Amino acid sequence: MSEELEDIPSADTCQKLCEQFAEITETDTIWAQIYLQERNWNLQSAISDYFEKNATGSQKNIKVFQLSDSGDSSKVCVFSAENNSHSSNNVKHTLKFITWNSDGLDEKNQLLRIRRICKIIKCEDADIVFLQEVIPKTLDEIVKHLPEYKCIPGNNVEYFTVTLLKKNTVSYIDHDIHEYPNTRMGRNLLQVDVKIGKIPITLFNTHLESTGEASQERMQQLRTAFDKMLEVSSEKAVILAGDLNLRDKEMPPHSIPTAIEDMWVICGSRKECAYTWDMTRNDNLTFNSGSRYKPRFRFDRVYIRQSSPSTVEPEYFGLIGLERLLPHRCFPSDHWGILSKFQYQK
Repeated sequence: MSEELEDIPSADTCQKLCEQFAEITETDTIWAQIYLQERNWNLQSAISDYFEKNATGSQKNIKVFQLSDSGDSSKVCVFSAENNSHSSNNVKHTLKFITWNSDGLDEKNQLLRIRRICKIIKCEDADIVFLQEVIPKTLDEIVKHLPEYKCIPGNNVEYFTVTLLKKNTVSYIDHDIHEYPNTRMGRNLLQVDVKIGKIPITLFNTHLESTGEASQERMQQLRTAFDKMLEVSSEKAVILAGDLNLRDKEMPPHSIPTAIEDMWVICGSRKECAYTWDMTRNDNLTFNSGSRYKPRFRFDRVYIRQSSPSTVEPEYFGLIGLERLLPHRCFPSDHWGILSKFQYQK
């Protein structure tokens, strides 16, 4: 192993650095990954460069930390920040939601990767998790390592979706599995009805038909999923998410029903978290090694249909799973996971 690779901090240290960067800069772990990786995980350098590039003249009360030799953090300087958008007076609660294609079909480092995915779910303290491409072998690991979650699989053979509900925050009501009539790949729509406090929410977890050649089948499946969302009582909020395998050319303007919104768009359409299957950054798979072209797509998406009146408010959309597993140098999946946050009142 080269000296450069040996200098990379452990996964736990990387996570700690990302969280500190996000807290200090009031951004998120996506920006943290970008700045820290480009600066050899030097926190002070990353923070300094971030503020130099993004200074607005109105920043105050910004805590800056420096890692000591022991790995602990100590405050070294304080700035002031006005117009803090994260007000401590907000009495609303946060619902954390993850959707992730776990890449269970790739046997390379399979158990190590699913265990890391479980660890990230724990670290994020997600309330609701959608997983795709789970297989019986990785399902056993999920149940073993996430006992605090109720596990609802969409199938039990080949590969399938799984919805996880944190038992102490989400109340399970019922679930159903809707088979797509036009699937050649065993795909379906897993519906789970829950309550967060007193708020009813209907969840749809799905993995639409794969490959460019299956565009027609995929779009029929998407229309079916949208129709199911719109059939739910207006008293309930509805979330549809998963590996939808969508290409942007398949989603022209006005192709989404007006009542349904794209979480990535609602949260600002940030380019750094657009592509969830991105071979320019994720090298778990190889693609046409003789070509410089590296595909990147927004395969994984989150859609919401609000209740009437609205009960959950979209707050955040970001990516997770960007840290490599050392010493194996692979990522937890060939897809990035999506972490979304919603605000609600109990």
